[in-house]
Amino acid sequence: MPRTHGYAPRGQRCPGQHDWNAKGRVNVIGALLAGALLCVGLTEANVDADIFNLWLEHLLIPKLPPKAVIVMDRATFHRRRDTRALIKASGHTFEYLPAYRYDPSAKTGR
Repeated sequence: MPRTHGYAPRGQRCPGQHDWNAKGRVNVIGALLAGALLCVGLTEANVDADIFNLWLEHLLIPKLPPKAVIVMDRATFHRRRDTRALIKASGHTFEYLPAYRYDPSAKTGR
């Protein structure tokens, strides 16, 4: 999504152009196995559960070793019932990463 705000010295305008259509964007879905890139999918569409399931079914699952564990974050399109059913039906299992919790007091090391 393009930026909607910018920074300028106090009291001065922030010049710039804003492209609300943001054409030409490419989204990437990828999978790692043992630290190596196993599978990549590119799409100009926004990634949703339908796109993710197509990627799972046609690109990732055929390349997985038997009884693999698929680890995903908690994105909404990862949690849909048909996504979980697709993974289970292919003989694999899935796990979700722990929920992310922002800690503003944590030091970033900068």
